[in-house]
Amino acid sequence: MLDRTVRPLGLTIAGRYFFDQSSHLLSQAEQTQKVFTQGAFEQLHLVRIAMVDSLATSLGKPLIEAVKKRTENWTLSTGRSHMHADALMSRQVDIIISDDALEDSDELSRYPILSEPFVLVSPLNVSWEHKGEIQ
Repeated sequence: MLDRTVRPLGLTIAGRYFFDQSSHLLSQAEQTQKVFTQGAFEQLHLVRIAMVDSLATSLGKPLIEAVKKRTENWTLSTGRSHMHADALMSRQVDIIISDDALEDSDELSRYPILSEPFVLVSPLNVSWEHKGEIQ
């Protein structure tokens, strides 16, 4: 990693890369040590959020505004609920906003944020047999 063909000694390209990466890692370690020593945990470093497409247009902007206040970095991905569930369980995302409560996973915390009544609209001449709530 030292170029011994020049005077004074210099770094090779690999040596310079190693020096730069090591300097960055040492700087991050010093910053981490300061944070732990001072107990300054006001902000999270990274929050990765996934939500269903249909909610992104209505909840996306206010959610991001709230997340920006509490994190240094964040990501938001959208898509289908089953994909988000898999990503959460494999720790690729930290939070999902979904219609799937993943009730078979006891190690998760769930917080209801939205309830939405559904209405069935049909022509007057359609006859429905009712069970439960549908009448």
